Amino acid sequence: MPRAQPITPHEPPSPRPARRGLRAGAAQTEITPRRPMFLFGYPHVERTSTGVNDPLLASALYLETGGGRLLLLSVDLCCVTREITERVRAGLRDAAGLAPGEIVLGATHTHSGPVTASLQVCRDDAVVPAPDAQYVGEVIEQTIAAGRRAVHSAVAAECILARADARGIGGNRHDPAGPCDPEAPVLALRARDGGDWIGLHVVHAMHPTVLHEDSRLVSADYPGQARRLLKDRLGAGLVVVHHMGAGGNQSPRHFVRGNTLAEARRLGEALGTAVLAALERGQTVAQPVLSVRACRLNEPLARRAIPAPAAAHAALAAARARLAALRADGADPAILRTAECDVFGAEEVMTLVASARSGSLDAAIAAICPPEIQCFTLDGVAYTAWPGEFSVEYALELRRRAPNTYLITNAGTHLEGYIVTEEEFQAACYEANCAVFSPEAGRQLLAATVELLHCPTPGMTGVATD
Repeated sequence: MPRAQPITPHEPPSPRPARRGLRAGAAQTEITPRRPMFLFGYPHVERTSTGVNDPLLASALYLETGGGRLLLLSVDLCCVTREITERVRAGLRDAAGLAPGEIVLGATHTHSGPVTASLQVCRDDAVVPAPDAQYVGEVIEQTIAAGRRAVHSAVAAECILARADARGIGGNRHDPAGPCDPEAPVLALRARDGGDWIGLHVVHAMHPTVLHEDSRLVSADYPGQARRLLKDRLGAGLVVVHHMGAGGNQSPRHFVRGNTLAEARRLGEALGTAVLAALERGQTVAQPVLSVRACRLNEPLARRAIPAPAAAHAALAAARARLAALRADGADPAILRTAECDVFGAEEVMTLVASARSGSLDAAIAAICPPEIQCFTLDGVAYTAWPGEFSVEYALELRRRAPNTYLITNAGTHLEGYIVTEEEFQAACYEANCAVFSPEAGRQLLAATVELLHCPTPGMTGVATD
């Protein structure tokens, strides 16, 4: 049985008139909270916003060729849920005639925006509130509005395909010399024959966590600063859609001078500058070939064995003892942060132990599985969108198996925990400790993605939304 089960449309998209060449449109709407709200991303810290450093946006980029349509959406939030994605897709089916599988929705993963998901690992954290239903509703409405405007503003366009060199803009958070992916694919769209810039899509494999729990300002973190620079250089009308790559084990930890707004600006401007340099040497395509596909995994996603309570208690005690010793020794801040995160992970294991015993973990997994995989290809450059957070090694292995293929993560829904490599799992690092799924789950998604990319009849597939 194939791993990748193609998804058939719940209802077909509205017929589109045949047009030669590429048409593209873009739009953005604001989702900055209008009142103080808890900023989500770090445990055990009361972190209600006291102001706004930079706006949170819902950004949309639409492409249409004679044979395909694609809407790329990003929101400046930590994560989106399956419910959010399904409601956005339903709204855009009605407002723009798009099939659900033609819509890729991802969160930039900023840790300085409101709560939008109830995660199992946060169940025992008395500080983290439930999502605010009114705010989540506003996010959905504004995301639909951005998508609708992008579709209806489409004009004859040309695209530039490029690869930005993001070396030094973050990296492996366990080992600064460890595996990383500095190749950031760029898709830029402008009006035909060198007209005004319309929009730009970039995928970068790093956590937007320059700002830590001591910051109480709403912020899109470094992706927001990259966006600001690109709009300054290419025009205020430019829309930037930022998607997170395989950044599960990637962060700015070893690459910043501090966790400050100034450092978020520095890293963001470095990424923006790298994107501009890539555009200078990019390939312009007036009539690209667009292919869009989607599937769900045809088998259960492999889960890890949740530790016994005694083993989880012992691991937590050991992590706390190591952190205390490092603090007493005056260890380097980056090393201290890794040890702090190890404690967070060990605490989250305790929560998972309780969730597994109560049955709530099984219910949470049933609500997000089977996972969806989306793929789109534009003139030989392929992208695939996965839900959840994955170690960078999965993106590197995907590109080895399918050259010129780039991985978008944190899309569609949020898989509980991280999906790490076998080596990370054996090392019991933070990401491995709070994992719900095993490394085999990553291998399952890899195999299904390669199968989907090589499907002989690409067609257009959609996602059933009841």
